[in-house]
Amino acid sequence: YTSRYNGAVPGGTTFHDSFVGTYGTTDPGGSFSDSDNFPGGGNYVPIAGSVGDMSSRFRFTLSPNDIASGTSVYEILPVPAPGAMTLLGLGSILVARRRR
Repeated sequence: YTSRYNGAVPGGTTFHDSFVGTYGTTDPGGSFSDSDNFPGGGNYVPIAGSVGDMSSRFRFTLSPNDIASGTSVYEILPVPAPGAMTLLGLGSILVARRRR
């Protein structure tokens, strides 16, 4: 699994790679599953600059009658511009002064 931003896989900038290596089962009729929660614990990974798009790629090697699936979820949260934070600070100062 590979995820990238600002360019479709295999291009763009790497955001996260999971499951590097070989995974699975060789047991006839067996099953295998795995999961990854990056960065985990409900945390977020900031990306410097702007992000125009994100993409992911899953790669499976299958035999006859095998089934594979994958899900990728991105949550994009806007970060307030520095100017907006300055205006918020100035507004707070003005409100505090009016109360005096």
